[in-house]
Amino acid sequence: MVLRKGIPRAPIKADLTAEHVRSLFTYDETTGLLRWKEDRLAGRGRFVKVAAGEAAGWRNRSGYMVVTAGGRRQYMVHRIIWLFVHGKWPSNFIDHINGKRDDNRLSNLRDVPLSVNSRNSDRFRNSRWSNTPGVTEDEAGRWRAHVWRNGKQYHLGMFATREEAARVVIAVNTLLADEEQIRCRLNQAERANRVHI
Repeated sequence: MVLRKGIPRAPIKADLTAEHVRSLFTYDETTGLLRWKEDRLAGRGRFVKVAAGEAAGWRNRSGYMVVTAGGRRQYMVHRIIWLFVHGKWPSNFIDHINGKRDDNRLSNLRDVPLSVNSRNSDRFRNSRWSNTPGVTEDEAGRWRAHVWRNGKQYHLGMFATREEAARVVIAVNTLLADEEQIRCRLNQAERANRVHI
């Protein structure tokens, strides 16, 4: 969620409620599909635009699923799903853990700060040698694992296979992301408990 000039956009706080979303859609956590509960009418109600049970939304240019709900406003489907399941809008950014922007299974979504979400972006995924960010092959055919934190690269080791290196990178990134989420929540709680005089 970045504007054209590289300025981060604040998470959207919309007026759509969880109850309203649950009245419009059904959600399958295993497939990640959001479906319409009822027929959607168009042309002043003269014909059916979308039948009940059909997948809601379309893929935008960035690869995310988008849906129009509550009038003419467009919402990212992953944010609607978060509201549907948790009953509240996400407090930060929704990260697609596997990097696939249209994979909206609940197990693939997490509410994270921008710094964590940015690590999962395309620029870190496009490695010349591997599909896993932080895994590269050296001249000898061994696989190097590394992570980036606060502008510094940390070497995690050399491995015989790409899969071994990827497992280590994913495990370390998960631990660091969980630690950063905890730190973020503690800071939010601290700010909420401050007394202003």
